[in-house]
Amino acid sequence: MPENKPSQMAWAALFCGVGAWTLLPAVAAIAAVICGHIERGHIRRGESPSAGLTVATVGMILGYIQLGLVALGIFAMVVIFGLMALGIAVL
Repeated sequence: MPENKPSQMAWAALFCGVGAWTLLPAVAAIAAVICGHIERGHIRRGESPSAGLTVATVGMILGYIQLGLVALGIFAMVVIFGLMALGIAVL
């Protein structure tokens, strides 16, 4: 494999990271994080070209940010509906 081209796993991490922001927030974010970690491990062990390190890292970061936003949204919904169930908050 040429040293100057990122591997397919690195591109998959990036595409899933971008897809997490456009198509499937939770599913694509999980896939981006998994693909990014796998590819970074391959690069660290010398099994993949080092050119994919940045691509995999960006995809992984996009996935982590999106997962954080999904978790924050779920937490906010639980709090709001919990307060509504207690009769404290009315929207």
